[in-house]
Amino acid sequence: MARNMWIKLRYNCIFGHFHKTQEYINTDIKGRQTGAWSVGCLCDLHPRFMPVNDWNHGFAVVYYHDDGTFQVQNLKIVDGMVV
Repeated sequence: MARNMWIKLRYNCIFGHFHKTQEYINTDIKGRQTGAWSVGCLCDLHPRFMPVNDWNHGFAVVYYHDDGTFQVQNLKIVDGMVV
C-alpha cells in the first residue's frame, strides 16, 4: 500500500483507512528522499463485517524541524504496548 501510494504521488504522504502500518522510502538519483507512510488503526481489529483481516493497531507522530525537514515515527501497538 505505501509503495503504491508513493508511486501514484511521487511525493511525501501519510495516509490511513487501510488499518495497516507500512513505510516506503525512495531515494532519487540526486540523493533526495521521499516516502509514504500508512498508519495503523485504533479500532476493533476483528469487527463482525470483516473478522478475518491483517489490520494492526498503530499511530504516527511527525516531528517538523526549523529547516523544513521532518521525521515520521510510524508506531505499532502490540498487546497494548507501543513498539
